[in-house]
Amino acid sequence: LLGVSAKHFSQLHPETELIVDIYPGVPDVDVFTYTDILKRFWEELLSNAWKYGDRTRIILTLKILDGNELEVAVTNFGTVLTRKEQEQMFLPGVRLHQAAGVGESWGMGLSDLKNDINAIGSRISVNSSNVSGTTIAFTVPVNATVNIMPFVAYRTLKSRLIVISGL
Repeated sequence: LLGVSAKHFSQLHPETELIVDIYPGVPDVDVFTYTDILKRFWEELLSNAWKYGDRTRIILTLKILDGNELEVAVTNFGTVLTRKEQEQMFLPGVRLHQAAGVGESWGMGLSDLKNDINAIGSRISVNSSNVSGTTIAFTVPVNATVNIMPFVAYRTLKSRLIVISGL
């Protein structure tokens, strides 16, 4: 799953070095209850890192926290986000910067991602500095019991389809 995403990203953006750093102890993706969400989330963050950061290098990191959560972090280098921007970036319709060479979008990706993360009882965070770059990290449970399975379909043009189902 990660290999396919990384290969696809590299084909779309050959000018960008994608570094994938998988810490020891990260299990195969098939043990994650929310693999579809996991893939959509890291692809959203990779896309945003490319659109809004320095396009020469992006780092995707996966590691296990406390034995039962996978943390996925995407780091880029470029514009440092102020504390106010970090607080606003997950609000619906908020776009902090215009992406260079990218068509108009709704600014809903990160707010949708945060809503889905919260719905499965996980966390999302952002950290930005001149030294470490900008990192957005989220967690997903390993081998969790599914209570609800949020799913946000890819948006086309000016319409959005959101389907939420409970299992």
